[in-house]
Amino acid sequence: MTGFDVYLITRCGAIQALFIVVAIVSGVLGIIALAIEVLDEDNELPPLKKWIAASCIICGISSVGAVLMPDTKEAAAIYLLPKIANNEQVGAIPSKTLSVLEGKLDEWIKDMGKDDD
Repeated sequence: MTGFDVYLITRCGAIQALFIVVAIVSGVLGIIALAIEVLDEDNELPPLKKWIAASCIICGISSVGAVLMPDTKEAAAIYLLPKIANNEQVGAIPSKTLSVLEGKLDEWIKDMGKDDD
C-alpha cells in the first residue's frame, strides 16, 4: 500500500460529501431554471432548456457517485479484509487477539449501519 492509497482512503468521505453538494446545487439550479422557463409566459428570456438538461445530468451523475462512493471505513475494509483473510500468518494469531479484532470489526460494522440510517 502506497502513501497515495492511504491518502485516497482517508479522502473518501470528503469526496462523497463533494458529490452530495454538487448534486444538491445542480438540482436546485435546475429547479430554478425550470421555474423561470415555466413562468416566462412572454418568452422575454432566452430558453433555458440546455441549462435544465445539464443540471439534471450533473445532478444524476453526482447522486450516483455519492451513493457508490464508499466512506473511509468502508474503503479501508474493502482494501484490508481480503488481505487479512488470505494471509497465512493470521492463522498463527492467538484466539484471544482474534476475538478482540472481531469485536472491533463488529463495532465498525454497527457504526457503518448507524451512518446509513
